[in-house]
Amino acid sequence: MSYLSSLNASTLLAQSSLTKGTERAAVSMERLSTGLAVASAKDDPSAYYAGSTLGARIAWEALATKNISDTSSLLNAADGAIEQVKTMLQRIRVLAMQAANATAELDRNLLQAEVDQLTSEIDRLTQTTVYNGQRLLNGEQDHRQFHAVSYTHLTLPT
Repeated sequence: MSYLSSLNASTLLAQSSLTKGTERAAVSMERLSTGLAVASAKDDPSAYYAGSTLGARIAWEALATKNISDTSSLLNAADGAIEQVKTMLQRIRVLAMQAANATAELDRNLLQAEVDQLTSEIDRLTQTTVYNGQRLLNGEQDHRQFHAVSYTHLTLPT
């Protein structure tokens, strides 16, 4: 009888060791397959929380970066059109000075024709400058909001 109980105890000990080893192997495989040292909250709750919070912060910062990039593109489109309008307005100023000094009516008429062409081009630019389907310079929207908020209020646990 003692041999049998000793055999059972050894078998139970071996089975227990095998179960623990299998569980450790499963945890190791999970970590290897996910590439994470902390694959779930049961591994290390505080590290898991810090990791998931850091992941949320990275996603937040990526969105803020995308918003800044989109805003920069919109402003570049508007800036290009505004620069063209500025150049045309400077030309109109020069033409006005020339018209003030012109002695012949024909000269004034030619200068006025060029001013009319420039003002019509300025009107066309203000109506057709578009970014992502939105007109930028036509005066319809006087207020725009751009969101590029940092995630700095978050404190990570130490």
